[in-house]
Amino acid sequence: MNRYLKPMINLSWPIMMGMVLQSLMGTVDMYYVSKLGTVYTSALAIGANTFIVINVFSAIVSTGILSMSARRVGEGQLNKIPELSMSGVKLSLLIGLIVLLLSYGREGMIISLLYDTNSITTAYVVEYLSIIVLFVPFLFMNSSLRSTLHAMSNTKLPLIIFGISNIINMILDPILIFRLNMGISGAALATGISIVFASVMVLYFGLFKLYGGQLNKMIRDFFDLNMDYTKRILKIGIWDAIQQVTRPFTGILMFRIVYQVGRDAGTASFGIGGQIVSYTFIFLTGLTIAVSVLVGQKLGANEKKEVDEILKVAFKLAAVNMVFFSIPYIVFP
Repeated sequence: MNRYLKPMINLSWPIMMGMVLQSLMGTVDMYYVSKLGTVYTSALAIGANTFIVINVFSAIVSTGILSMSARRVGEGQLNKIPELSMSGVKLSLLIGLIVLLLSYGREGMIISLLYDTNSITTAYVVEYLSIIVLFVPFLFMNSSLRSTLHAMSNTKLPLIIFGISNIINMILDPILIFRLNMGISGAALATGISIVFASVMVLYFGLFKLYGGQLNKMIRDFFDLNMDYTKRILKIGIWDAIQQVTRPFTGILMFRIVYQVGRDAGTASFGIGGQIVSYTFIFLTGLTIAVSVLVGQKLGANEKKEVDEILKVAFKLAAVNMVFFSIPYIVFP
């Protein structure tokens, strides 16, 4: 057995379990909203894809934080991680706020431009997005702090925090959508509440504990502007964000084409199919983060030759994942 196989599995399985819950959350959202009708399902599919595009911008910070924190771990400089993490928090909140200000109140124009949907479908998408976009700064901050924990090889705490958050979302869905008669707005609000819950938990159990409970130092670092960290985070993360945005933008093009041909029924079906396919990426997401952590730590320890061996194991595991998922999708669609 390759010596890096076990560390990859140990790092990635909690991430994969979290992704299972994340995918289930999306499935539950789709399940309950589909009870409202085809137009609602179509609107949720379009709204969810648009939200994925927005969420990609969180990678500007989270990728840089993951890389830099993993290197600090490899160098044995754990004392630098709290300030680095706080820089990520500030930057992610700022970028999230900018995204919120640029998008809020313009959802209808954006949806009509991107997808060319009719007025009814657009109205339901706007109903969903106008609520969920309010929580974007919290979402971005969560992504940044989760990356810090992952870089320190702590993948179990994020599993617990964000796993409970996803379960809260799934519980709230039927209550807000049906009992409180909020419709598709209820699905968005349920997601928003779960995001805020995760923010409170990850701030306390992640950042506050990272500072050793020193609240004064946390506050001081929050108002201290470290331009060196900021520049380095952006320099690393912006390229990954550009790369990541290609897939959801491809999704926009596909949704636009499907909507023009199949209208709401076709778009609803396409959204449901996409939700099922999302389970394919559970293993790959866990593997990607595990590889990023291991590579970063090896680079920090100046053990560059080890990186090739790590990547070889990762490519083999990715190939197995591709074969594993292709069989049920082809045989039991």
